[in-house]
Amino acid sequence: MRQIITPFINSGLSEHIAPFYLQGRGTLNLLVLAMLSQIAEVKKNVIFAMEEPETAIPPYAQKRIIHEVRNIASQSLFTSHSPYVLEEFNINEMTVLSRESDGLMKQSTVNLPDSIKPKRYRREFRTRFCEGLLSSRILIAEGATEATAMPAVALRLAELDSETYSSMEALGLCTIDAGGESNIVDIVKMYQGLGKRVFAICDKQDIEKEEEIKTHVEKLFMHEENGFENLIMNNTSKEAMKRYLGWIDLPNELKVKYPDQDEEFEKVLRDYLKSSKGIGAVADFLSQCVEDEIPEWIKSTCKDLKHLCSFEYERHNNDSEKIVDE
Repeated sequence: MRQIITPFINSGLSEHIAPFYLQGRGTLNLLVLAMLSQIAEVKKNVIFAMEEPETAIPPYAQKRIIHEVRNIASQSLFTSHSPYVLEEFNINEMTVLSRESDGLMKQSTVNLPDSIKPKRYRREFRTRFCEGLLSSRILIAEGATEATAMPAVALRLAELDSETYSSMEALGLCTIDAGGESNIVDIVKMYQGLGKRVFAICDKQDIEKEEEIKTHVEKLFMHEENGFENLIMNNTSKEAMKRYLGWIDLPNELKVKYPDQDEEFEKVLRDYLKSSKGIGAVADFLSQCVEDEIPEWIKSTCKDLKHLCSFEYERHNNDSEKIVDE
């Protein structure tokens, strides 16, 4: 079409028309798909193979493309990084592709552990599982507090000292909420079965549980406090606490419980952090701290993760494995 004719089309509600080649990327993709769909309807027996159907297309259109293609094709193959595309397929229709250090392509299937039922997998696909399927390195966090706080504090530290720290995104590290310490091992096994490098972070565990987690992860980051909020409160400065309380609007119940907030600011903040797990209060608190106000354990963990996810570390480990194999 581009070589022979220049069609002018109207892609919106207005009467203005524009050349085919000046349309947006998403419009061009949909036009090509429409043309291929016409061919498929005539031939009746076709195989559709599409790479990244989500490119420059909004979520609702991505889903419609998948539905239309599957209706007209005898067989359809898609490669995608979009959760809106991936969630349209059952687990047994999905294959995870990864490339090894020697250049070989590897494929893996998703096998859910017994503790993760298909219903839960579908319900939490976008929020808990999808990003892990698309990542090569994963940090399994014990709960929602750690899952939101660690990426936030890593980004804050990287802003303060980019030579020493890196954000989770820069490390290619996906953080996933395990939904409780009892789920860590099962979720780790699932992602390890897909060839992922998996780390874990949690509160203080008993020796038996600690050893169980350690045997299944590349490295376990475990602090000595009973709760992530206690780790923060016991290892930060009073100035950081007061500054943060001055920025937020406390719930009415805490205002009533602590009428003299200036004198009881530590108790106020401790209660606020524990009662605000669902809104990421710990992540917000850490994001306003300077480096000296962030607990040493967290800074050490971020340094270790940067080292473990560095290119030099992975290359050295890969060379060591080759020597052992030989």
